[in-house]
This record gives sequence, C-alpha cells and structure tokens, in this order.
Amino acid sequence: MDSVGWQTFGVVVLTRRPGEAQWGASGLGPEGRGFKSRLQVTFLMTNDDSDKTDPAASSAYALSQAVRAFFNGTEMALARAEKWRQVVSMMLGGQLRIGSRTPLEGVPAWVTLEVLHGGFSSGGLAASGPLLSHERELLGKIDGHSRLDLNLYFSSPEGRAELFALLANRCYRISAPEEGALLVAAWLSEKGEDEAAQQLVSTLLPLFDRLRFYPRPFSPPLERNAGVHVATVGQAIDSLKAQRLQRQVEAQREAVTVWGPLEDHAVALFCETVEGGLPSQRHGERSDGQPEVSGGWPCCRFPRGWPERARQLLEDYRKAREQHTFCSKPERPKENFARLRRYLAICLEDPSGLTGRDVGWIRKIIAGHLSKWGADPVSSRARQAEEVRHPSYVMLVQRMAEALESLYPLEGGAPRLPERLDSTLPARLRRRVERCWQARPEALIQHGIVRSSEALAGVLDQMTARVKADAISDETLSPLYESLYRAFRRRRSLLLLNYQSQVRFEELPMVAALAPWLGGDQSSVSATRVVLGQLASLALRHFPHTQLPNKLVTELRTLAQDAKATQPFVEELAADIFMGGFSPTFLKSAQIAADLMQGTLYDKYYELPYLELDAWNDEAGAKKLSEWCQKRVSGTWGSEVARSGAVIEQVQILTTHNLATLLGPLGLRAELEDSLPEMARTCFEKICRAMCRPIPSWRAQMQTVKNSAYAWRQMIFYLSFCTQDQQHDWRVWANKRLGEAKDEGFRNRFQPALRGLEAVMDGGELSSQGRLFLGWSATRHWLLEERSLR
Repeated sequence: MDSVGWQTFGVVVLTRRPGEAQWGASGLGPEGRGFKSRLQVTFLMTNDDSDKTDPAASSAYALSQAVRAFFNGTEMALARAEKWRQVVSMMLGGQLRIGSRTPLEGVPAWVTLEVLHGGFSSGGLAASGPLLSHERELLGKIDGHSRLDLNLYFSSPEGRAELFALLANRCYRISAPEEGALLVAAWLSEKGEDEAAQQLVSTLLPLFDRLRFYPRPFSPPLERNAGVHVATVGQAIDSLKAQRLQRQVEAQREAVTVWGPLEDHAVALFCETVEGGLPSQRHGERSDGQPEVSGGWPCCRFPRGWPERARQLLEDYRKAREQHTFCSKPERPKENFARLRRYLAICLEDPSGLTGRDVGWIRKIIAGHLSKWGADPVSSRARQAEEVRHPSYVMLVQRMAEALESLYPLEGGAPRLPERLDSTLPARLRRRVERCWQARPEALIQHGIVRSSEALAGVLDQMTARVKADAISDETLSPLYESLYRAFRRRRSLLLLNYQSQVRFEELPMVAALAPWLGGDQSSVSATRVVLGQLASLALRHFPHTQLPNKLVTELRTLAQDAKATQPFVEELAADIFMGGFSPTFLKSAQIAADLMQGTLYDKYYELPYLELDAWNDEAGAKKLSEWCQKRVSGTWGSEVARSGAVIEQVQILTTHNLATLLGPLGLRAELEDSLPEMARTCFEKICRAMCRPIPSWRAQMQTVKNSAYAWRQMIFYLSFCTQDQQHDWRVWANKRLGEAKDEGFRNRFQPALRGLEAVMDGGELSSQGRLFLGWSATRHWLLEERSLR
C-alpha cells in the first residue's frame, strides 16, 4: 500500500491500494479524533508512480494543499481544495507542467495565469472565465454571442474608435494586462501605425475566443496624483463590511431598544384583561422562596378593539424580527416575551383554549414585570436606552461606507478621509478605512498604515508605474501605460525551475508594440534615478532589520533599468525548490560587494573570500560561487531543505543581499551615513524583542531565528560603515540592552554571539571568544536549545 503523510491540523495519511485510482484518508484530527475514509479525498491517479517521473515538479505538495484545505471544512477552504484537486489532476494528466514558464499547453508565457500558493498554476487564466456583466451588456449592443465576437468588434474600425474614445476621456479600468491590449492597438491605429496595430492583433488572435483583450468601461475617469494607497476605496469598504460585529453588544442594544418596548406592550395588553386589581408580588411567602402573587386574574375580559391591537403587536414583532436578528432571547420558548406572544395567539383564536396553568403563567409574568418596571416603564426604558445610545458597529460601517462611496471612486484611493466620523469610529474600524488613504509612502509609514518592508513593496509599484508613465509625453498613452504596469505587477509569480526567469513587463506584446514611444531621454533617466534612491533609502531607514523582499527588489530592478543603471539585484531563493547553484547575477552582485566590503568588519566577521572573487570572473565563475557556498555548509544535515536554506544564506552573506549595490554603485552611502548607527540599534532591538516574546510553534520559532539572523547580518553591515567611536557607543548600548532582555535564557544563550562580534571589532578572531550567528542549523538551533513551546 502506498502512503503519504502530512501535518495538517493533526496527522493525515493518504493511502492508495495497488491498481486503484482513489486515495483514502485516515489519521487524527486537530483534537485527536480519528477519521478514516476511502471517499473523502479522491484524485485521478495513474497506476505507475507519476510523482517519481515528473521532470518538472512533484504533485505531492499540491496534494497536501488539497487535503489541508479539504479537512479545514469551511466553504472557502473547500473551494480552494477543489482548485488544488484540479492542479493535481492536470499535472498527472500532463496538461499542466509546474516549473515551466509556459505551464499550460498553447498558452504563451505573457498571458496572466491564475496562480495558487507556492507558485502553482491552477490552469485558469486571469482574463478568461464566464462573461462579466459589462461584456454581456456590450454583446447586446453589437448583437454578439461570445467573447470572440467582442474581440473581433473591438478590432474593427468602429470598435477601435470606441476604444480610443475611452482612452481620450480615461473612463476605463484594467484588472489584467491583457485587457489593455486592444486599447494599445486602437492608440497605434489613431497614430497612423496601422501595420504595428495589425501585427499586435495577429499576435492576440489565437486567444480571441478565451481572453478579454478589451477594458471595462468605467466612470469617473482615471485620476493621477503623487500618493499611493495600500487598498482601494472599494476594498476598504468591503473590508469594513466583512468585519465581525460585536454580537453581544448588538444583542444588548436590540434587547433594550426593540424587544423591551414590544414586551411592555404585550404586558399592557394582558393588563387590560385583568379583573380585581393588577397582580403584584409578595416576597418570601412560598416554601421555595419564590415570590407569591396576589391581586386579580388576567383574561377575564377583552375590551373593544383589544383583538386588533393584539394582532398588530404580533405583526410588529414579525417585521422587527426580519430586521433585527442579533438577540435570540425573544425566540426562546421559555422566555416571558415568547410565552406572552403564544398566549396572545391563543386568545385571538379562542380564549377558552387557555388552561388554568396558562392563565397562572400570565398572572405571574404580569406581576414580575410590574415589580421590575412599574406600571409606566417608559422612563425606565429611556434611561436604559441612553446607556446604549452610541452608534452601533452596523450604523458606523454603513455611514463610513456611504461617505466613502459618495466622495471617491471605488477603484482608487482617498486623498482625504472623511473627518466627521473620526470621533465615533472605533480604532479597529478606523484602521480598515485608513488603508485606502492616498498619501506619500513616508506619511503611510509614520501613521502605521505601512508597517513592514513587505507592505511597502506592495505600494511601490504605484510609484514605479507613475515614474515610468511620466516619461511618456502623449496624454492618452501615459495613463494607459501606467494602468498596464500596475495590472502586470498584480501578477503572482510562478514556481520556476532550472534558473528560469519570470516574465518581464517588456515581454508583453502590447508593451513591446509601444517601445518606440516610451520615454528614455536624459531628464527621465535622472528623475528615475532620484526616485530609485528615495525608495531604497525609505526601505532601509524605516525597516533596516528586514532584508529586501522580492517584490521590493523587483521594483528597484525595474527603476534601475529605466535609470540606465547596470548593477544587478538578486532575489531571495526558496529553499524547497533550490536547484543547488546560482546564476551569474549572484556572482556580479558578490563582486560589487567585494569592492565595497573588503577589509571591513563585515568581511572579517564572516571570513569572506572577497580577494578570490576577481579570479572567478569567467564562464565557470557562477559554478565556483556555488561550490564555495556548498563547502561552507558541508557536513550532515537533517533535511535537504535545511541544507539548501543554509547554502542560500551563504550567498546572501557574500552578496549582502543588495545592500552593497545600494550603498556602493547607486550612491546611498552618503545619504544614509548619519542614520547608520541608529539603524544598527534598530536591528539589535528587533532581535531582542522577537526572541523574547512567546512563540507558539516550532515552525514559528525557526522563522524567528532566521529573521533575527538576517537582522544581525544587516546590523553588522551598517556597523561596518560607522566610526570607531560610533561602534564603541553601540557596544555599550547593546550590552545594556541585552542585559535588560526579559528572557533570561535568551540573554545567556545570545551572550557568546555578542562577545564574538566584539572580539572582531577589537581586531581578534570570532572563533576564539564567541559564536557565529547564522539562521540555519544542521541540528536544533543553539538559540532554541533550552526553549520550549509556549
């Protein structure tokens, strides 16, 4: 029997009997409950072990993701499980080649794919799928039936004229780059470049029946300003509405303002039926300690108009219940209000249907209600309502959503947020709204809206798009180019093997067709270089402890290319798909680091081969770089992934992971020089905080150690450019800060790492007095040796 196991909210084992096409699942769930099924998880499998022969990538990861989502059980998770099931099925059937730039047969690399976690293509296309509402509306106008008809229409002179009108008034939106392709063709045709337009259409033609090559008409027009936003106004509104409301607070508000007055009315109706004086309570007269009821009895008479008022009360309750659902108390059968409504219904049908026990219950309820609220409960209810008079979350969300919708288009950011609700909007909801605030990145960081380098990278594509578009003089092409670039940056990266590169923006056929009209004069190059320096400085100043995330590296590389800067930028590689070697780009980056860092504290601490790098400048140089990194981690490792991670860490140390490129050739050293001591302090502060806080799982512990090691590396890089006095001041502060760390175990374990760095600062050797701090370890990391899960 074949078996594969994964840790997914417990232990799951998938089994397949020889010759069978179904996989069964068994194991322990998150609470230790056992389960076993032959039908819960079903995938199409071949009789041979396809996973072993697949040259691109194994389907085991996709299979594990499907099982993980399936046993989650939520509606969203089940939909995700179905997508992963399709991935596995297509991989094993040969229709999907994971690891390739073109994973789908017949689909060019430039087409935007739907990509799942880990870079796996789902087989879907971003600009494909069912017809959308604006497409159906357009089909009605042209008497068409399919997406092919729409693409053919917009390729005709009449359709191109309509597209150019959208370009002129900027009333369009592009969610995937493909949706701007025929807009480019229309612009080319308007400029008299019919041959270029026709060549572009010919490239797109094979996919006319599948993809949207036209935009979505949208009003108001596109606006351009200097700010960036984390989320659009529409996304902020959706986020507001998706917030979990405080049900207990809302239930209390309903009980006071809605159900309380209706219950008072029901009691008042039965009081009209009492003869012999209203019932009242006398305490302590029964043997069980419950109050004794005295006074008259209800349901002895029914005044004129009473049935009509009783029916109206029941109708009022029905309508109120349709709108107010937080409080469940009125529906509980044993609650007084529910009993009174039931007795009202009996009285309306036939009062003789009430039993003596029923009348006794009504009498008891009236007595208790009058004892608590009095004969006129209006004033008491008013005081209670005053206590909950502040607006509910429902009202606040509705008001803010209406204010945002009335002021700004949903597709963009909000240059100014509505001020009239600031005083009443809770902080939790205010943060959701502030995500759509459109301002300069510095302002977003200062207000805590952008809190990490990853979040900063998420908004920088807007600035990059604007810089690239500003270099274009044509007023209709510039906003189109910006929209294309921003849509392209929303693409998720594919998992690629064998050192393949992701698709570049310039590879899109609609962008390539515009090459002669794109900016590139000296003024635009200079402006781009300035923006490049500003963005890099912003990331390093505010997040000095975090190595540059891949998305930020991508934006910096794009700006560097436009600024005619040839210096390489390298991305962080994934340990689980590492192929064992590095591309020549890493060697070039290491050589730049050698020119800047040779003989510095950084070089001495890590004992780097910077003197040898010049000799590696040949065709085999990248191979020598890989061999050096492999040699540095030689030995026995617990897993291949851990060993790959350690090799990748060595190349990050050698290249400084883009820091040397930024401070050296791109000239940020002078700009950051005064900030370097504080940046080094921030790195050490982050390490102490991260390692002293409770960490819930082994995986989280390992990630914390790796992030701390990266911060340690960047800290040493910054210290390398500090004066001896600045380094001395940092050492005094660092020892004091480590001594103040809350976790005594961390203080004791980390002391050798700090002593080792100080030894190198004093001109000695690290190995004689301290311990090298790296993020990956062949065994349990020494920073975690005495630490247990908390």
